[in-house]
Order: sequence, then C-alpha cells, then structure tokens
Amino acid sequence: MKKQIIIFSVIAAISLLIFIVIASIIGNDINTTSQLDISIMDFFYNIRGNKNSFLYYFCRIITELGYTYFALIIVVLLLIFTKCDYRAFAFIIGALFMVLLNMALKDIFQRERPDKELWWVVENDLSFPSGHSTTSGFIYMFLGYFIYDSKFNKKLKIVGYILCGILITIIPMTRLIFGVHYFTDVLTGTLNGIMVACIAIILMIIFKKYKIFDKPLFVSIYELLKNDDKKEEEKKPEEENRKEQ
Repeated sequence: MKKQIIIFSVIAAISLLIFIVIASIIGNDINTTSQLDISIMDFFYNIRGNKNSFLYYFCRIITELGYTYFALIIVVLLLIFTKCDYRAFAFIIGALFMVLLNMALKDIFQRERPDKELWWVVENDLSFPSGHSTTSGFIYMFLGYFIYDSKFNKKLKIVGYILCGILITIIPMTRLIFGVHYFTDVLTGTLNGIMVACIAIILMIIFKKYKIFDKPLFVSIYELLKNDDKKEEEKKPEEENRKEQ
C-alpha cells in the first residue's frame, strides 16, 4: 500500500511541477506563441492532408473518447460494474476535481486558440489547457490502475494497459491535427489529467485499505429494502394472531 501511494504521489508531483514550469512560461506572455508550439503545429498541419481524408474521420472518432461527457459514460459503467463501491466513488471524486480544475485554469489563463482558418472542428471555449487531453489523461490512467487491481486474466490486463497507453497519447494528438490547440495545451492537459488520476488512485487505495465505501452501495440498498420486506412479512402473522385472539 505505502509503496503504491509513494509511486503515484511522485508521478502526481512530477506532473504538477512540469505543469507549473510550462504555465509560468506561458503566463509571462500569454499572447506570444513559443517557437516550440509553432514548429509542432506546422508539423501536424503538413502531415494531416485534406479535411475529407481518412485521417480526419479517424480522428473524429478517437477524439470523442476524450470529451468530458465520456467521463460520465465511464462513471455509469463503473457504477454498474462495481455496484457503486469504493472504486466508483474514487473515480467520481477525481472526475469532479478534474472538471473544476480544467475550468478554473482556462478562466485564469484566458489563452486564445490557434488561427480559426486552420481548424478542422469548431470549438467555443479557451485553449489552455486542453480539456480533451485532461480527460484522456485522467480516464485512461485511472482505468489502467483499475485493470491492474482487477481480477481479469493476465492477457486481458496487458491488452487493457496497451489500449490505455495508446489513448492517453493519441487523443491529445487529434487536437493538434484538428488545429484547435497548441502543443503546450495538450501536454499540460495530459499532465493535469494524470495528476488528478494519481490522486483518485491514491484515494482508491486508501478506501480499500481502510474499508471506506467497501460494501457496494447498490448491494447495501438492496439488502436494506430486503430487510424491510422481511420485517413487514414478520409483522403480518403477528397482527393476524392478535386479531384472532
């Protein structure tokens, strides 16, 4: 337990440190685009080709997996799969924190997106940090540990790790291909998502260790209702006996 908490605390701290460094550089002159952002942006503009290409439609599908509403889908699936135990609670707490953090940072930095003429999709909010990248970093980092902590067989776990790793990488890339973010937007977004996921994972480890939310809520509610039904059934014979007397 302690070893895992230390590992995820270190990952969260490193992610936070890198974010602070990048955010400090960007914050000094929010209207100036760094040479790094320009170079990477030009690279993706050159390789993406025409809008109606296979790459566009492929990225349209992949990028959907990084929308905030997709976190809600994962929440529902976790609630069903875990019957709302400590794992679902840890994810929900992390997801709420992730959304609030991303909204707050966008409002603080007020960074405009790249030139609209280069967009492949329409976006209405601000650029820094990337919400899709934050969501993907959070969801798939958390799911990676969820798979590790599950009772799935080894082969299935390996497939899950690979898929989570690919999605953490490729979803932010779709935002660059679409031309709606700078590289520093998606990098800091991914780091923020990983940081929040680490916090949620630490909560999950603590919940499991100290048996907090250990009993699935759905089971608890079912048992409570079942016990109430039993009490009602036990009362009926007693009431009938009283009437006969």
